[in-house]
Amino acid sequence: MPGLSRSSFINKQRASAPPAVHNGLGATTYSLVKDSKAQLFVKDGSGVEHQVSGGALETIYTATGAISLNGHASLNQSGSILVMTLASPGIAGKTLVLSQIDTGTQGHTVTTAAAGGFDGTNNTATFNAQFETLVLRSVTSTRWVIVENIGAVALSSV
Repeated sequence: MPGLSRSSFINKQRASAPPAVHNGLGATTYSLVKDSKAQLFVKDGSGVEHQVSGGALETIYTATGAISLNGHASLNQSGSILVMTLASPGIAGKTLVLSQIDTGTQGHTVTTAAAGGFDGTNNTATFNAQFETLVLRSVTSTRWVIVENIGAVALSSV
């Protein structure tokens, strides 16, 4: 973009994008539309922006099931525990954001079948507070790694 820095361009685009979500834990999620493609970004507590690949926006889950690998999965069920499954990424270089957006503390779980789980050992993430978030990146077609754990998402092996 001639005459505009990347941050200036993003700030101009944010003006027409849906409002950012500030989670109170040092991260901001926002989306923008550029060239008819929706793009989702997560800015972590240190100010680093992570673009979620695939151009998908948030998918909100209110029932137990499989998580789509399309960008941002938000868990939203205060009345009961969501028991979610996460497939292997399929390709290297995919970014996925998992967040709890409800105010419950019941402990939604996300279990992955990916080799090495989330961190080489643990295959289950438990979300039990609003705005807890995991930013994941696929390093191979079968392996997720945690880029950032915002809040206190607990990891375990099941």
